[in-house]
Amino acid sequence: MATSYETFNGDGSTTDFTFSFPYIDQAHVKGYEDEVEDSGLVYLSATQVRFSSAPAVGVDNVKVGRTTPTSVLTDYVNGSTLDEEDLDRALLQSLYVSEEATDSLGDALSKSGSNWNAAALKIINLASGASGTDAVNYNDVVGILGTNAGIPAPANPADDAKGLIASGGTFSWQPIDVTSITASQISDASANSRSLLQAANYAAMKTLLNLVVGVDVQEYDANTAKTNVTRAWTKQQYFTPITGPATGAAAPDWTNGNVVHSTLTGNLTSIAAPVGVSDGATVVWRIKQDATGGRTAAGWNAAYKFSAGGTAITLSTTANAYDVLILERFGSDYLVSKVQDYR
Repeated sequence: MATSYETFNGDGSTTDFTFSFPYIDQAHVKGYEDEVEDSGLVYLSATQVRFSSAPAVGVDNVKVGRTTPTSVLTDYVNGSTLDEEDLDRALLQSLYVSEEATDSLGDALSKSGSNWNAAALKIINLASGASGTDAVNYNDVVGILGTNAGIPAPANPADDAKGLIASGGTFSWQPIDVTSITASQISDASANSRSLLQAANYAAMKTLLNLVVGVDVQEYDANTAKTNVTRAWTKQQYFTPITGPATGAAAPDWTNGNVVHSTLTGNLTSIAAPVGVSDGATVVWRIKQDATGGRTAAGWNAAYKFSAGGTAITLSTTANAYDVLILERFGSDYLVSKVQDYR
């Protein structure tokens, strides 16, 4: 607790303040508002002063304190008589100067560990910073951020998840919503990315990306089958038959299907190895006689392998009869099985 001064709360109307600390001379008592001395202070009594104007509303912003001179107040002269008053005056001067020095130390910044502790008080009259490790004052900050920057404190919880946005030389807390940010505010993004960020909805983004569903990207479908997992099919699966050779030299191309249908209108005189069949694939070849019948198949390529000792199959020749050939590719060979003479 200070012994050389007392503080009061200003209320905007009170001018007279009573104090209790001792002093040597009334002129040593000073009055301050926010550490600024009131040069028009009036001494109403030994323990009361009046400020020239009422200090503003504040907490401990009014101070009445003693400032004892450090110059000699009692001059001892050889041969003079020393009385009690002179000795007391000299002793009190030393005591009061010591008390004021102690109080000043109590008001000074102190260290807390390796840091300076301002005891939750603001530091005033701070000069502008000059180098990278200097402290900066309020005017420095305003100068860096722009005149009248006015950085507001965020309101809790009203400003939660908001960002500090500069506008017209001041800052305000705004929702983080890219649709409210103008393209020019995103200076480090390309024109295309700015447009994409400002798209009104997903459909607009798709248009900007120039993506056509079903052409550039596959439309999502929960029923799309995966090729690398075991599945239980819940609907019928089938192949659309493709048209096979009908007469003459046959050059089967089964790239587009696993079910082939041929209605013979003449004899197949030679049958080349098929193309478009992957190793492990199965192809069903349905061969039908036309209304005339009697059509044959010969000249099978060596890639075709038949059962019963390798003898090539003989087609049913009855008019409108069906034969069904099942071909399984195994390496470079095509293993042929026949179910004959459907009519």
